[in-house]
Amino acid sequence: MTGGKEDGRFDALQQRAVDAWQADDLEAARLGFLQALSLAQELDDTAGQALCWHRLGAVALRKGDFGAAVEPFETALALYRQLQDAPGFSATLHQLGTICLQRRDYEEARRLSRAAMDVQHQTGDAKGEARSLYQIAASFMEEDNVAEAAEGFRHAIKVMNEVEDLAGLALTLQNLSVMAERNGKAEASFRFLAAAAALQARAQQPEAEATRAQVGEQAAKAGIEVDGLDRVLERASKAFAEDEGAELITETFGLPGPAGETGPTRAAEKRS
Repeated sequence: MTGGKEDGRFDALQQRAVDAWQADDLEAARLGFLQALSLAQELDDTAGQALCWHRLGAVALRKGDFGAAVEPFETALALYRQLQDAPGFSATLHQLGTICLQRRDYEEARRLSRAAMDVQHQTGDAKGEARSLYQIAASFMEEDNVAEAAEGFRHAIKVMNEVEDLAGLALTLQNLSVMAERNGKAEASFRFLAAAAALQARAQQPEAEATRAQVGEQAAKAGIEVDGLDRVLERASKAFAEDEGAELITETFGLPGPAGETGPTRAAEKRS
């Protein structure tokens, strides 16, 4: 997404608002984007307006105020459509899908995410496509549709590995851990969570330490003795950079394998 004509004032206002966003000062970010929006309107800068509306929606979404997020995103969507800005259009569709997911409107979440994914596929936005795949799978997970959710997460992980989206991988693995635990697969839940913790640490995400602590708790639940947590996490993260990650999903949730078979796979053979 891009926005803003060649005007230093607009760029300066945007940067101050982005800095506030990154410092988690969401009210200052909201006011900054409103100032930038006002200037973009004065300059008759449609791209700048679209960017500001999108970011205002993102601020409301981060605050958890889903109702307040809808109008800014819908306004941005209309402007991006007018501009024929495919990246901005697909990113905004995805965010509207996120709102529907949070509101438990799963059918609409999938419709919007699939629409975003169609555009992302056409424009070669593999990372965006993987995040949309994740969002569709998450909607099935919330409906307890284990087969559809696991298949979606498996596909998302494959693409996320290809584009090295560590944050996306970690988020997907955390969801797989929850889903495995719900289905009585304690060891698999531990392995998914261990990989998520390692990837969060590699991506320097602030929640990495909390997830690491949860790994120890999950090991105790599964009756797994952990000899050196750092080594366990490193092995787990390497596994999900290779085929074994997809195979563990296949094995855990009984999905058809590459040739349509179900049951133990190479991941199971490695542990036998």
